Amino acid sequence: MLSFNPLPKSWGEAALIMAITMAASASAQSTLIPDELKSQYAEQVFIDADSVEHRYRLLLPAGFKDGEAKKYPLVLLLHGAGERGDDNALQLKHGAAEFVRADRQMDYPCIVIVPQCPKDAKWVDVDWSPGSGTSTFPNDPSPSMKMALRIVDQWIAGGRVDPSRVYLTGISMGGYGCWFASAVNGNPSRQRFPSAAVEIQAGQIAMARRRFGRFTEPMIRQFPSVDRVK
Repeated sequence: MLSFNPLPKSWGEAALIMAITMAASASAQSTLIPDELKSQYAEQVFIDADSVEHRYRLLLPAGFKDGEAKKYPLVLLLHGAGERGDDNALQLKHGAAEFVRADRQMDYPCIVIVPQCPKDAKWVDVDWSPGSGTSTFPNDPSPSMKMALRIVDQWIAGGRVDPSRVYLTGISMGGYGCWFASAVNGNPSRQRFPSAAVEIQAGQIAMARRRFGRFTEPMIRQFPSVDRVK
């Protein structure tokens, strides 16, 4: 199982991901996904151990060539509740366009994976209805979260990803996924957290602290802005 690195090699990479996430959450984009954007994020299929196909979108960095040994950072982008579905396109609505900008690619070339939750699924199977912060995270990953992490596993195993530069970012519902994956994935006792940039919804930090205790603190200290909930 993959583990996310707590401190990135380049703080510039982490700052970029944070900026993209916050900008995407604040923007009011059309539900129409431009064909140009869809063409830049190639359609991919991950086949799990039960031979079930899971579609996702993939952005390869400029200059990426098959057969080379060069390793790249990897970003897992988890969308919000409004982008769930089965079209393998709507998840590109927020944030994805920022990674294809020429200046981003020049300064921070990276592999970007954008999976999609089915319509009635969640990255984390948690009840959203209780009052802010009164719910808690489950022990086990949801099917959608398992799928997303296995896709990342597959890319790391392929040898083209720098395992010390694996990043995680999410918007709204995707923020729940970031908290869950960062604390549950790997060994919490060794404080193996992601370099995460999360658009936080009210109550997520309270839930994370109650479920994972002190293991959330390094992540909050690394990016203090996540402690300002809406």
